[in-house]
Amino acid sequence: MATKLEFLKNMAVGDIVAFRCKGKMLSAKVVKIESEVQLSPKNEEYDVVLETRNGSCYCVMREDIAWIRKGNRWPDSIYLALKMKKEQTNG
Repeated sequence: MATKLEFLKNMAVGDIVAFRCKGKMLSAKVVKIESEVQLSPKNEEYDVVLETRNGSCYCVMREDIAWIRKGNRWPDSIYLALKMKKEQTNG
């Protein structure tokens, strides 16, 4: 079974990811990945650029990415976190 670090190393432009930003869980498409960046928790550089469906861009560290969606479904825990964010913004 692959580890999270292996999935992060194999992440490609165009992948859909769930990530944490200011205490919320969001989803976005990977637009740019900086190469030659170490994957350590102490790394302070932003090495992934993400774009949401509404066109907002986020620069995040790989450690902030919770899940890389390779199929057509989210795991239940990620889906619920994304859904909770949506319900909070709608009222």
